[in-house]
Amino acid sequence: MIKDSKRLTPHERVAWEVLKNSGRKLSTSEVASYGNMSWLTAKRTLNKLYRKRKTLHQKTEGRAKKWFIK
Repeated sequence: MIKDSKRLTPHERVAWEVLKNSGRKLSTSEVASYGNMSWLTAKRTLNKLYRKRKTLHQKTEGRAKKWFIK
């Protein structure tokens, strides 16, 4: 059975909606806070989404990664 890479897990869906509705760049901790998940879960989820989706982007500002959707 081949897993469809376009399907999102529940955490990925929450992180995607948080970023889509924010309208600005968010740090990993902001995504975790708004998505009601731990920082580590948000970090793993955002990295998975970054590899899956071409519209999710990251930018390093200081020591923090900022995530945004184009």
